[in-house]
Amino acid sequence: MKRENSTNEGIIKEFNNGNVSIKLDTDILEEINAGHTTARYIVNELLSSLDIYQYGDDFSMGNFTMALSLYNCYSDLAYIMTYYDIVHTLLEGRTLKLYAATPTADDKILIDEI
Repeated sequence: MKRENSTNEGIIKEFNNGNVSIKLDTDILEEINAGHTTARYIVNELLSSLDIYQYGDDFSMGNFTMALSLYNCYSDLAYIMTYYDIVHTLLEGRTLKLYAATPTADDKILIDEI
């Protein structure tokens, strides 16, 4: 494993191949379900703890879900996370895996804006 951070929100790990896993803490899941915070806010907090930030706007992944592009400043890698992943993986208490990719030239243009 390359890097790991454990917070009150959950655990985020970056592996040697650049992939990232995220798991939310059960107490935070209760807070989200009670409406005291949002999953998107908590996920952003966890991602930023490893210098991973959204770039560009949210975009459609077809008729059923939206997605966001993420950039790892430390490893110079990109990821795509869908809202479906957040709802049907993280909010169900399971671990979400994000698979690393090398940013394209178009990605680099948007990344330079963050």
